[in-house]
Amino acid sequence: MYVAENLSVTPEIAPPTWDFDALAARLACLPAGTRFLDFPGNAGDALIACGTHQVFEAHGLRLVEHPVETPLPDGASVVIAGGGNFVPYYDHVAAFLEAGIGRLGQIVLLPNTVRGNEDLLSRLPSTCLIVVRDLESYAHCEVHLQAAELALCPDMAFAWTRAGHRAALRSALPSALTRPYAWRYLAKCALAFRQARALRRAGGRLYALRTDAEATGRAVPEGNIDLSEVFRPRRVDRVNALMAVEALCRFMEPFEEVETSRLHIAVMAAHLGKRVKVSDNAYGKLRAVLALAPEALRDRISFE
Repeated sequence: MYVAENLSVTPEIAPPTWDFDALAARLACLPAGTRFLDFPGNAGDALIACGTHQVFEAHGLRLVEHPVETPLPDGASVVIAGGGNFVPYYDHVAAFLEAGIGRLGQIVLLPNTVRGNEDLLSRLPSTCLIVVRDLESYAHCEVHLQAAELALCPDMAFAWTRAGHRAALRSALPSALTRPYAWRYLAKCALAFRQARALRRAGGRLYALRTDAEATGRAVPEGNIDLSEVFRPRRVDRVNALMAVEALCRFMEPFEEVETSRLHIAVMAAHLGKRVKVSDNAYGKLRAVLALAPEALRDRISFE
């Protein structure tokens, strides 16, 4: 079992923080045909994906979406989606980077939480850029990276906007509805929405505490719904991510308050103007990542 490291460790000198314009400018320097790869994830990862694609669209970046199960050609340059997959609970990012050493071209990991993986970090080549989304991850990587480049940038979900989402959904919906999985997903959403109506009648607060390996063991309130799992998409590609985020939006809209230990449920609720009460996950991810959130989001979020 993973035991969280001391999260009081931060860089001695605060590093410069890239904004999304700076990150996009760096991505624009990658070779034509660079692939964008997103690992399987939950509805929170879908929000990250939608924010990422909004940044790509705003800056005219034309990366090639690449299915994670399809092998990459030798020398390919790759951008890996941001998230929380580079910690000891999961091996998606670590396994990909391990396999890519000496075989792939440039590799950029978008803003991630990084814990553990000390040996791998020390062996990453100078063709890798590791972008982290919190100061604790920066301090950890600063100690263990030997050749790879390091940068700090806020979580890509902070870039998401409701207006941008609506525009992207309108353009993608005809394609989305031709997928057999889309109708099964909509049927699943309909069941959840019926549950939401019942919860809304019972009071104005939505409980959406996590129930997976990152949970802290806190008692789960009656009526709790782990929304990140309920609306988990089949894949976190652009179209499926849009559908998952739209489902989250519609589910949350009737509620005035949201209590959660899921980072991106908190972020989504804050984007929608809700009052948000959060408790941290097992290794302090929420407090660390939200420290770099825009003030407008932070003002709506309070820690218990």
